Amino acid sequence: MIIETPLWSCDQESAFGNDPVEFIPILPLTQINRIKLAAPKVAPTAQAPLNTRSVMDLHAPQYDGNDPNELLRYRFLCRGGAMTLIGSTGIGKSSLSRQLAMLFGLGRGFAGVLPARPLKSVIVQAENDEQDEAEMRDGIIAGLEFSEEDMALLKDQVFICFEQGKTGKAFDSLLVSVLERHKPDLIWIDPVLGFLGADASSQEAVGDFLRQRLAPLMTKYDCAAVLVHHTIKRPIGSIDPRTIAYQAAGSAEWANWPRGGLYLHFEKLGLFTLIASKRGSRLEWKGLDGQPTTERHISHSKEERKICWHEVENVADELVKGTKRKPTLDEYVAAFPINMENPAEAILSPDDQKKLFIKKGWDRDAYPALREQAVAQGRLVSCQDGKKTKHVGLPEVVAAYTRKLAESYLS
Repeated sequence: MIIETPLWSCDQESAFGNDPVEFIPILPLTQINRIKLAAPKVAPTAQAPLNTRSVMDLHAPQYDGNDPNELLRYRFLCRGGAMTLIGSTGIGKSSLSRQLAMLFGLGRGFAGVLPARPLKSVIVQAENDEQDEAEMRDGIIAGLEFSEEDMALLKDQVFICFEQGKTGKAFDSLLVSVLERHKPDLIWIDPVLGFLGADASSQEAVGDFLRQRLAPLMTKYDCAAVLVHHTIKRPIGSIDPRTIAYQAAGSAEWANWPRGGLYLHFEKLGLFTLIASKRGSRLEWKGLDGQPTTERHISHSKEERKICWHEVENVADELVKGTKRKPTLDEYVAAFPINMENPAEAILSPDDQKKLFIKKGWDRDAYPALREQAVAQGRLVSCQDGKKTKHVGLPEVVAAYTRKLAESYLS
């Protein structure tokens, strides 16, 4: 841009504000000096339209179940949003998330978390192999007694994406591919830390992942995310529902950005509390006294090979059922197997005895004292083979094992 102006001294303030100015060498005062402004050339950029409207033009929500944007009643989770499912490691978050996804796929709820209609889910997970996932599926089907019709419907309602290597921007691309192909209502990310690819405590990194990358995808593909996340460590004793959302490992963004949150808390003896840690009042839960609450009690199935969850109506009864008793000495000894053909299999290690106690529903911490008592009375015998001195069995079984061992040495 060329501007003609009378000559001025270089220490005078420019009439053009703070724009950088390049002065052409001084000409005689009787002439007009030419001044070239070295303004940077900026390519025009497209401006995103502003999404503003009058407060009086906003549409009120529908609470009759006919709102297409509502995914979980009563607007606990809507399209374009996200929620967290948080709990300590090994507590059962994955099995609970699979059960919720399968029930939501059939239009059914669990523990007061209700879908607005049958919802399609894709679970992107990084920790389980195919057999792990099949085991959870079969446990849920058996434990909740799904029908053949239910299983046929679920074939097109719940999908598992196995991915262990993609994080950061590579995960973003994977997510786009999944959303394009399946067009789900819910996308479950389990565990979300497995795909972050950055410091989970960094507000900048987590905020970028949630607000700049995940949120636009939820809006674009008209769905919602469920982030399965870990705690730093398991809380001990009582917890404050008002701050439980901040038990998530890492940045406060894990609690701040998601619209809703569920927290799985271990109580004792197989009893768990499911806490609606954010927007919990929207679930409209009621306690036994009819008063509003943000807590529901659930428990693991106590049936062997049925990996699923059950709702608990009476906490006191559940605690009684969950109490593991100490067996009598007679019960303990009678549980030892007899196998004279292969006696080594009938001699139980400490781990074998723990598994036996778990299978019987006994207090597994009681077995060391019972073992010592049974050995002292001669009802069980310790195996004296090297390091197996804590391996015990019935006297006749250990004798058979010792004979076979001696015969193998002689041969």
